[in-house]
Amino acid sequence: MAVVALLAAGGLAAPASAAPAPVVFGTAAASPKTQTTKCPATVKLSTAAKVKAPATLKYQWVFSNGDKSSVKTYRVGGKGIKNVRLHTAIKVGGDARGWGAVRLLSPVKKVSKKAYFAVTCTGGGDNGGGTGHATSGGWVHLSYGHVEEPPANPGNGGTPPPAEQNHVKAVTLRLGAGGEEKADRCPKEFALAASFDITGAPATAFTINYRLLASDGTVGAWASTSVPANHGTTHEVDLGKISVSQSGWRQIEVAQPNALKSNQAAYTVECAQPSITLSKPAGKPGETVKVTVKGIDVNVKSITSNAFEPAVHTVAGSHKEYSFDAKVAVQAGAHEVKAVFADNTSVTATFTVEVDVNPIKSLSIAVDPVKYTGRCPKPLAVTGTFDVSGLPAVESTVQYRRVGTEEWQSLTVPANHGATFVAQLKPLTVQATEKGTVKIEVSQQNKLVSNEVAYDITCVGPTISLEPDTVRPGEHVTVTVDGVDSEVKKIESSAFRDSDFRGETRVVYRVGVSLDARSGEHTVTARLANGEVLTAKLSVYRSPVRSLSVVAEPAPSGTPVACPHRVNYKVTFNLAGAPAGALKIKFRVAIFPVDLVTPFRDLTIPAGHGDSYTAVIDSEDFYSTTQHEQYRRVEVPEFLGAELSNALKFKITCK
Repeated sequence: MAVVALLAAGGLAAPASAAPAPVVFGTAAASPKTQTTKCPATVKLSTAAKVKAPATLKYQWVFSNGDKSSVKTYRVGGKGIKNVRLHTAIKVGGDARGWGAVRLLSPVKKVSKKAYFAVTCTGGGDNGGGTGHATSGGWVHLSYGHVEEPPANPGNGGTPPPAEQNHVKAVTLRLGAGGEEKADRCPKEFALAASFDITGAPATAFTINYRLLASDGTVGAWASTSVPANHGTTHEVDLGKISVSQSGWRQIEVAQPNALKSNQAAYTVECAQPSITLSKPAGKPGETVKVTVKGIDVNVKSITSNAFEPAVHTVAGSHKEYSFDAKVAVQAGAHEVKAVFADNTSVTATFTVEVDVNPIKSLSIAVDPVKYTGRCPKPLAVTGTFDVSGLPAVESTVQYRRVGTEEWQSLTVPANHGATFVAQLKPLTVQATEKGTVKIEVSQQNKLVSNEVAYDITCVGPTISLEPDTVRPGEHVTVTVDGVDSEVKKIESSAFRDSDFRGETRVVYRVGVSLDARSGEHTVTARLANGEVLTAKLSVYRSPVRSLSVVAEPAPSGTPVACPHRVNYKVTFNLAGAPAGALKIKFRVAIFPVDLVTPFRDLTIPAGHGDSYTAVIDSEDFYSTTQHEQYRRVEVPEFLGAELSNALKFKITCK
């Protein structure tokens, strides 16, 4: 940002007493502190400080909206304590409340008091136009500067040197650079010159004391100019330059009894600042908004916002002023639009994406078929008719699910969708005979639900079943095949001989398992005339157990025991001749005289088992005295029969 150097003619005097530190901050002020006006409006912020000279100040302005200026450098010359004032100006684009303060970085680190301001915008003006940083409304930093001030004396601007006569009849103040300027960036410098009419003054040398007054209330220090003895009627003085960032005027006051003042030399300054403007403050997804960025004297690098699609727009080439049409994205709410310049400064605006939270106005569904008898699984087609008049004119995603399920499904609606959109939804697959209903819920704020459609599905289809499905060689198995609407052509398996059939849609085939059928799982296949193939699994097993014996632990002794009482059944298997690898055998426990058997279970015997293997295969808890003698026996299925253990006989008597 540009630096404003406010000039004050004349010398400066340091206060009599030294400050206790290199820099001591004084009061902070905003001018005006509060205002109600048309926007944009300008607010000046300043803070006073006493500096032990010579010193070099490094500082930056910090603001309540999180912004901060670049680091400024101010060299305070001379010796002793100097009064300085650090100032900045901001342009407020809308209603705003905030503050600014100076953060001193060197020669010591400290922060000044806060200069608070408040702006209330009335009608008219641009009221921000989306320009600037905003806490409430927005502001843009116009200028920064510093000025050395004279020590405080009684009266505004100090006490002037004494003057006994009105030697100056009139004084004219001129702007050397003209009275109206437009600047790319501020501040703008103007040269000042004064012409003193000293007609009638004595033809001797004398001194004119004067000071500058400014439209913003600033009063300069008293200065002097020497008039020679042969002075003539006019005395010209070059007052140097002033550096300003806004329109105003300067005036000269002469220190003589009549307090003569000059004309007000007015100047008009239009400061151009980097800006970003939007053709409209809000819009719907799919619409376009024109974004215009002015970098003044730096190139525009990029424009970024989640309100637009794509979110990042990179500017190709060198453009100090750049415009483009941004497409509004589907991201509801207010979004920052940020333009970044080549010097990494930035300006921002706000754009609001207006999205209907309930874009689907209605949904009706149809299911086909709603009544069916036939083979399953059966997919049911679900067709949805959506009223999408609330969706933006961009490709959108609608989420839905069948009521009663958890997983949401996604449906893409194209940009040119119109008011009604018809789509095939995820089909419902019925696996078995079922009566039910279908209802679809849409994922939006009002949880829109469709109409409810009932269906009645009866499943019939080709089947194959085995009874039993676990056999030993030499036993029989009944194979039942129902081809429904297709003839059974052939039933085959490696466990038994194949058989062909003609003209039968349902076959019940009882067949013996081959004596040499290998142990393990066999596939039974039924081939239908329409080409379908049905399969079932048949387990054939042989046991490697030659004999087995079982004992109870602890061994029942007839002595009363504490109940509950657990009995473990330990079995010793005779595996003579069995392969040395790991074995898997089936066993079950028979309980009589109640004639009860447990289901067959598997027991894995590890490799390297030898001819004998002992294991606890089961246990039983007794909670009360048994009424009769108990018998337990372990059975292992064997080729053409079952290998049986000895029968355990015992009775439990509880204490």
